[in-house]
Amino acid sequence: MLELNCKWHFDEANRGAAGKDATSATFNQPYYSIVRESLQNALDAARYEDKPVEVHFDRITISKSDFPNFFQLEQHLIQCREFVNYDVNTKDWVERMLNYIQNHPSLTCLKISDFNTKGMSWMGGANDSPFKNFIENIGLSAGKGAGAQGSFGFGKGAYFALSPISTVLVSTVDENNQPVFEGVTKITTHEDGKGRKLREIGFYDNQDSNPILDRDFIPELFRREETGTDFIIVGYYEEEDDETQIVKSVLNNFWFPLLSNRLKVNVFGKEINAQNVYTTACQYFPEETETCSIKEYLLWNPRPYIRCVLKKDSGKKYKSFYGKGKEIGDMKLYVYRNPELPDRIAYCRKPKMVVKKETKHKLAGYVAVFVCENERGDNLLKAIENQSHDEWDKKNLKSNAFTQQECETALKEINDFINGSLESLNPAISKKVAYFEGLEDYFSTAEDLLDNEESYDNPGMTKNDSQGEPSETPSDDETGYPDTTIKDTTKKNPIISEGTYVPDSQNTENVSDDPQGNPYVSGHTHTGDDDDDDQHPYPGSGGKPANKKPDKDSNEQGKRLVRIHSAVSAHRDENNNLFHTIVIDSPEEVLKTEIDLHDNTDNGTILQSSISECYIDGEEIILSEKSIISGIKLKKGENRIEVAFDDNLKHSIKIQAYEIE
Repeated sequence: MLELNCKWHFDEANRGAAGKDATSATFNQPYYSIVRESLQNALDAARYEDKPVEVHFDRITISKSDFPNFFQLEQHLIQCREFVNYDVNTKDWVERMLNYIQNHPSLTCLKISDFNTKGMSWMGGANDSPFKNFIENIGLSAGKGAGAQGSFGFGKGAYFALSPISTVLVSTVDENNQPVFEGVTKITTHEDGKGRKLREIGFYDNQDSNPILDRDFIPELFRREETGTDFIIVGYYEEEDDETQIVKSVLNNFWFPLLSNRLKVNVFGKEINAQNVYTTACQYFPEETETCSIKEYLLWNPRPYIRCVLKKDSGKKYKSFYGKGKEIGDMKLYVYRNPELPDRIAYCRKPKMVVKKETKHKLAGYVAVFVCENERGDNLLKAIENQSHDEWDKKNLKSNAFTQQECETALKEINDFINGSLESLNPAISKKVAYFEGLEDYFSTAEDLLDNEESYDNPGMTKNDSQGEPSETPSDDETGYPDTTIKDTTKKNPIISEGTYVPDSQNTENVSDDPQGNPYVSGHTHTGDDDDDDQHPYPGSGGKPANKKPDKDSNEQGKRLVRIHSAVSAHRDENNNLFHTIVIDSPEEVLKTEIDLHDNTDNGTILQSSISECYIDGEEIILSEKSIISGIKLKKGENRIEVAFDDNLKHSIKIQAYEIE
């Protein structure tokens, strides 16, 4: 008999009823989640560092004729349906599982096998056994000791989330050549035919609810010969594009270990490795641009990040930085500059999976890759990584090996290193800046204000000496591409003075001076029609241009309102002249533009103070009207304007931009 007398075992429940398993709900994108979880686990459990870890995705079939005892799970689901009749949501969930197994006499399974890994030891059923933690203990880490796999036990929910009957079989061989096999299902509490209340967790084995430790007693279909682990997700949700979804998730999240020859992945016979990872990415992602938001992780594009590392230091577009912090240790940052790129950073620790991405407008037109590979830094970041492996935050700390203060300091060191490295490539913001500890949550530059949703710093970041040096000196041509550089055109050419900026998206009139007496003011505005209908690009109805009646200070011309995002900050130069930095993010190129500076108060009138000096991307502009900048070209993306007023005072400014027709 192929099944070798394996069957389902449910222990009696010694507590109240348990409903739908909550762990799988953490993963609402099952293909994306299973790729991240399984490959991260395999990399964390690498056996030999000088060889790549391999992970294979295959399909196998479990038929009712060959495994009749396995299909007795149907009877337990019927009992679950009757027992949870009081809970509509749980009952619906049980009904779906029951319908699935009743309608599939053969169950297609997704088999995920890893190689050059340590396997999951049983260790006699000890509480710190990785195998026991995966099979039995929901929410406990399987990442203790040498068999570490993953950072947090809830990650196992990714395996169950992909199974329509919430069932996974695990077959492993540890480093001592000890095989272990058992199946587990997570359904609901139920009563059997004898009136006994049974637990929601059932085990599939022939050892009376204990793992099978003898290879000859493991059914041949599930038998593993080589060190490593097979995860068999029973009855997974097959879709027409499941292969594409898996490959894209592999590329987006694991391009770096693939490129570094630390990982090989085989998806239904198609291998992705160090030699073909970039060409495979080009096949699945025809364009290099990444236009989605950070939260739209299914639409991420790995191509520019692969290129960033693949071509490191090969030309003036590619830079490498190296830094070291007291807590985080050695770290690296790779930067690739291109005006079409989204100002975004990918973060990795030693396994080199992309943990998260973050937008930072410290530089215009780039992507960057941060990696911390040293042992201590990797362990610290792993200790503060959340259950979905997509966040580093001290609130996630579950280990006694590090203190909250050490974790906070490490995050500061990372942030300072990245900010300092990026700012060193942008002369417009790389001047001396003093940071006041504990205040950075309230401070930002004009560039920071343009992306409040995605650009953020860790609380309490302070400037320190952990910043590294670029691998080569940037040329004048490079440092001016594609961000803006303030050229030394006059003796009043503005610089960033010591201090930081205070953001205020509504009104900044009440902002007080900093401790050195320097006034700071900033604002964040969005002008133009808020309707996102691209067929109606003009303000007003019907998609027709709205002609604004010219005021007495304007030329008699028709004008179209341009939808922009803008941010304003103020600073003094070395001669105590106060300049306002206006950063405008334009969705389009406008060849002839008028920029009106309004008083950002209730009346919203044109500023009465006259502009005494104006610089557009570092070039001085001579103006004919006191608070209107007219006839300039707005490029698509970021534009930087520096203005000083004749009263040398700070102003709360609202920006409006028009195309002059």
